[in-house]
Amino acid sequence: MEAGHLPRVIAGKRRITRELETGRIQSAPAANPERAAFLEGFPKRYLRAHSEAEIASHTALEAKARDPKTPRGAAVDVRKVDAAWQLTPAAPDRPGLLYGLASAISSHGANIEVVLIGAEAHKAIDMFYVTADGKKLTPEKDEALAEALREAAG
Repeated sequence: MEAGHLPRVIAGKRRITRELETGRIQSAPAANPERAAFLEGFPKRYLRAHSEAEIASHTALEAKARDPKTPRGAAVDVRKVDAAWQLTPAAPDRPGLLYGLASAISSHGANIEVVLIGAEAHKAIDMFYVTADGKKLTPEKDEALAEALREAAG
């Protein structure tokens, strides 16, 4: 290894880590104002961790949560994925929100297999992958659980 290589590597790692921890999206391209407003304040790592389709889905879900016609100001997207259901609630972030969502899932007899937590810029968009007894939820159970999540998030 050449002299001076290690300090450059360490400096580069520190710069990347600082960006991941503190770098915030100040402004996004204005081609889609709703998307730009949604992304403002999120960490730059959000753009690296999510596909364009996921960002579009999260933008639409958050807009639905803000719609005055949406009960309790919370929207929930329910999708079948592989051997589980993906439940994505969107709501204003607040203390106890994650606890309420996890409790709602548990009280409906569902198991959280994986959870991805995202709370930035006073917005919470979490993704829960859930099953019941190791299987997908029934259509009746998924709608009841989605309603429970809207109630817990609102």
